[in-house]
Amino acid sequence: MSAAVPTDPTTAQVMTMLLDLKKVDGDKVSWDSGGTQTCFYSGGSVSYDKTSLVLNETATATVIVKNNTASAQNMIMVTLGLPPGSQVATEDLDAYKRSKVLSAYEIWGKRLMLYLSALPASSSQTFKYHLQATMPVTASDGGAEVYLYYQPKQRSAAAAVTLQVLETPATPI
Repeated sequence: MSAAVPTDPTTAQVMTMLLDLKKVDGDKVSWDSGGTQTCFYSGGSVSYDKTSLVLNETATATVIVKNNTASAQNMIMVTLGLPPGSQVATEDLDAYKRSKVLSAYEIWGKRLMLYLSALPASSSQTFKYHLQATMPVTASDGGAEVYLYYQPKQRSAAAAVTLQVLETPATPI
């Protein structure tokens, strides 16, 4: 089983974690024309709308949790790494919680934990949240994982993405 590299920029700017949990031989890493890293593992990918920001600028992360199984999955955990020098704007997450799309969320140090009660068979759920750049730094987000709460060994992971925050906008040469 191999994954195709998305060529449409809107497709490449999505983080997809799959509950397919099947082994895939080999990993593919590529860069789209916008400089966004797309890493494929077990059918999953990780990216942001931008990986280079200026201090106090905001980046949007999109998370798609997809159940590729023929049965509903319950108690799904999504662990998202947060790059140092960034802060999660929780308004988006609070709205998902109020609408019952998320059961809960927690920020533990540099990890954002999303709790989903259930995901129907062959379906997906999309989440968007914003990160504000709080200090100049080039750092990794630490990667991401999705797994079933009661079966934590069944997991899918995506590699870390590096984000750069500049104090002032870069001047063209």
